[in-house]
Amino acid sequence: MTRCWTIDLQNYGNDTIATIFKARANNSEMDHRYFYARYDGSEWASTYLCKAGWKLYSSEQDYVGLGALDPNNPNIIYISTPFDPRDDAELGVREIFKGETTDRGATWTWTPITQNSTRNNYRPIVPAWDGTNTALLWMRGTYNTAQIFDMAIVGIIDRPYETFTLMNYVDATTVNTVFSDDSLFTPTGPDTGQGASDDQWHERTGFGNGSSVFTSAEVGGENAPTLKTIIKATSAGSFDVWVNFWADPDADWRIEAGLEENNMQVFRHMACKQVEDDVHTLLLELSGDNNTFLYQAYLGKVTAEAADSTFEVFVDDEAIQTGTTSTLIGDIARTWYDGISYTSSLFVTVPDKQVELEDTANSMGSFRIYSNTGWAVSASESWLDLSLPAGSGNDTLIITAEENTLGYTRVATISVSADNIEPQFVRVYQRAASPSLIISDEALTVGATANSTATFSITSNTVWNVASSQAWLNVNQATGINDANITLTAALNPDNATREATVTITATTLEDKIITVTQDAYVLLGVSTHELTIGAYESSTASFNVISNTSWSIDINESWLTANTLAGSDKTAITLTAGENPLNETREAIVTVSADGADDQTVTVTQAIPTELITSGNRRDGYVYPNPATNTLYVEITSLPATIRLYTLDGKQLVLFEAKDNLSEIDLRNLDEGIYILQIMTQGSNFIFKIAKE
Repeated sequence: MTRCWTIDLQNYGNDTIATIFKARANNSEMDHRYFYARYDGSEWASTYLCKAGWKLYSSEQDYVGLGALDPNNPNIIYISTPFDPRDDAELGVREIFKGETTDRGATWTWTPITQNSTRNNYRPIVPAWDGTNTALLWMRGTYNTAQIFDMAIVGIIDRPYETFTLMNYVDATTVNTVFSDDSLFTPTGPDTGQGASDDQWHERTGFGNGSSVFTSAEVGGENAPTLKTIIKATSAGSFDVWVNFWADPDADWRIEAGLEENNMQVFRHMACKQVEDDVHTLLLELSGDNNTFLYQAYLGKVTAEAADSTFEVFVDDEAIQTGTTSTLIGDIARTWYDGISYTSSLFVTVPDKQVELEDTANSMGSFRIYSNTGWAVSASESWLDLSLPAGSGNDTLIITAEENTLGYTRVATISVSADNIEPQFVRVYQRAASPSLIISDEALTVGATANSTATFSITSNTVWNVASSQAWLNVNQATGINDANITLTAALNPDNATREATVTITATTLEDKIITVTQDAYVLLGVSTHELTIGAYESSTASFNVISNTSWSIDINESWLTANTLAGSDKTAITLTAGENPLNETREAIVTVSADGADDQTVTVTQAIPTELITSGNRRDGYVYPNPATNTLYVEITSLPATIRLYTLDGKQLVLFEAKDNLSEIDLRNLDEGIYILQIMTQGSNFIFKIAKE
């Protein structure tokens, strides 16, 4: 590639610069190529686009149709080329194409803006506008040199918020058309022939829609009077209006028209668009004999206040030879006027796409809505209140916000919508509140046992972190944002002393918050059993253990029961001694073990009933009880050691053991009901009892 020329260059900000340039392929003045390049803040990347065609004329070997960047969007470009960029097909004339990229220019999708043109289309340009509307302009016609040309400036205005219905066609007739001074319109004809050069309009039949057209300058130059066609609107609203006329693409037919008589414009067919199928509510004739086609020129907007309102279109001929100021010429500069097209153009637009609000309650902002139809508004967030839920025409929408207590800017979207129109969106940014951090407590107490908990609350509008100074204290949520309830969970305190941890709550730019957490001392107090049985005789004993890590005391609610000690610390064996049970029933005493900071522990002591008395001479040696027995038989004996046996009546031995304690138990649960023999042998004595099992 040689001889590169910059075509368009645009700085989009945010380190994005884009350019379109062209170069010769193989240094050939008949083969130029388009390229796109983009800078991303660190390096350039360039992409081949398509063929640009041959030179425009001999003295300027590097002139081509050129191209343009969209000043609001680096992903959109327009080029003029005689080759279809989609497949390199040669088109015969230079057409305008729109290119769009989604990968920063690496690949492009092309859409024809012009097609099937009979004249060349050169040098597209996109003037900077407002970011919503886009105007694409270019030159159409014959370009011989920079000084010799026959061209018109044409263009397209793209309003994404505007939508159109199908066009209504109104044929121009002597009923709806008068002279501009409101006098009766009386054309010559009607007939199938050409009109004379008599400065009069002629009604020629056999052509056009409605079977006739109004013609002028068909055979010679003439200047017919200005006409006025009166159109009755189909409904109230805003309408876009076009004038329709016929032309031979190889000639220079034209029409002069406008919505005001003193503001009319000459439209040559080469600067106008051929009417296409399916754009009108009616099926129109679009082509005729002698290489003629229906063209239309855009005149502007009108407003109808009611369904029966009318608007006026002024039409005239313009038979002055191109390149002169007054020379009249017939035939090639003729006018064939056919009728008027109009369509409802509904639009809703919001020029201001962003509103900023303070963080305070009832902070307000507003934006203007411009429309020619009914519309509705809605907000994406409930903290915004809108002054109007709906409206029509132009109006101002007032926005009121609740207080933003958050530590970051919050965003809402307001949509303005209307039927069959692309909605408009406004972004609302409410400033962040000053960051704050409040805690509910500065000191907390947690129990000594494992999984004891304590809670506190955080009131904040920013990001915060929570940390414990001790491994034994766990935090359920280490980080968060806005308000939260935090639970602290402690491990078992193994010591008989309180311990402390600190919980620190931090947030950027704010002073740290400290909570002192005190865990209760762990007071251990327990007993090895909560129920004891003690013998019925004097000095019978029973024992249990106190398990503790602190000082404790013992209280007994009955005087017949004593303990070997009534106070102590740590683990201690307690021996209880009973007086003789004088009753013919069991009796109970409650032993209570107490310590500061711990729940009382109790032992219920049941003293047995004396039943079978074991005597040796005049000496009492013990008891056997109860008799009859159900599950357990108790044997109390003072003379040790003793051998104890249990037999059936037929002499089968069931139980044999040596008693080493004063109180022994014999399990009867597996025995059948009946009478059994109990034998107790001590040194020098042998006792026999009959025992009944129930």
